[in-house]
Amino acid sequence: MQFIYSPNYLVDIGGHVFPIAKYRMIYERLREEFHVPASQFENPIAATREQLLRIHTPAYLADLEQLNHTSRTAYSELPLTHEIIAMSTLAAGGSRRRDS
Repeated sequence: MQFIYSPNYLVDIGGHVFPIAKYRMIYERLREEFHVPASQFENPIAATREQLLRIHTPAYLADLEQLNHTSRTAYSELPLTHEIIAMSTLAAGGSRRRDS
């Protein structure tokens, strides 16, 4: 079984309650407690703009890329930073099948 993980998932999300450290903790537990070898972990590949456009509108992606606080981005609750956008794009790419 292959696992997807990147230390780049660990970004500053401000005061948001989401436990972002859980990604690192799961990775460490798999490695240490369950002895999953490093060879079973793959680095995610960030989702491309084309892939993101299958789900999101061009206007929404433009708002994110330009860090525009609009009605389209307001629901997120996360701070709107380039670091968080990069992490989210990486996580989105890591959550898709490699052959799609």
